[in-house]
Parts: sequence; structure tokens; C-alpha cells
Amino acid sequence: MATTEKDTRQNSLSTPEKLISDVKKMRILAILLTVLQVSMIVMSLAFTNFWIKFAIDNYGNLYVIGIDLIISIIFVWFTWKKMPFERKVKTNNTFLIFFFGFVGLWLCTPNQRELNKLIEDNFGENCQDNSN
Repeated sequence: MATTEKDTRQNSLSTPEKLISDVKKMRILAILLTVLQVSMIVMSLAFTNFWIKFAIDNYGNLYVIGIDLIISIIFVWFTWKKMPFERKVKTNNTFLIFFFGFVGLWLCTPNQRELNKLIEDNFGENCQDNSN
């Protein structure tokens, strides 16, 4: 008996609560990366001398790029292994993450309405979650 794509997606998820918990964790990572990136942008514009010392002399940019890359890889892994999306959506989300950075993270993270629809499509209508 052949398994369908929906069965495969269903098997990667244990419960709707697990999916909601995972999405909340991803939102926290997106918030942390957004705060880091925006603070680096503000610091480079407002405190130029400090920025030059931090970025060039102390290799601060490498640390920021490393954190950005690690979080991006976590998001891509999460999208491909944990989210019940179709393959085309997963590919689009991967491009969003790598080409748009922290903005792409927010664009590919499902909002509450999309999350409720994913739960309904993959776990049935009686598994709706009303929490934020």
C-alpha cells in the first residue's frame, strides 16, 4: 500500500499541540534574529566609530553572520521536516529564508489563521486550537 504525501506529512507530526509548540519556538527564534539584525543596523548607522571597531577590528560581523546562518538552517530544517506543507511551498519558503534573511523568516512562518487551517487539514476539524 503506497503512502500519500498527506500520510507522510501526518507521520512527521504527532499532535496539533506539538505543531503549535514548534511554531511558537520558531517565532521566538525569528524575534531573536530580528532584534539582533535591527540592532546591528541601528548600531552601524548611529555609532559608526563603535561599529567599525566591532565589525572590522573584532570580527563582529562574522559572529552575526554565523548566528544568522545557524537560525536560517534551523528554519529550513523545520520547514522541510516538521511543517505539513506541500513540496512547492517548502521550496518557496526555503528561497524566502535564504534570499530575504530575517524578513523571509517572518514571511514563511504561518500566522494563527494559517496555523489553524494547517491543523484542520492535517488533523481534522475537531482539533482546532484557540490559543495564541
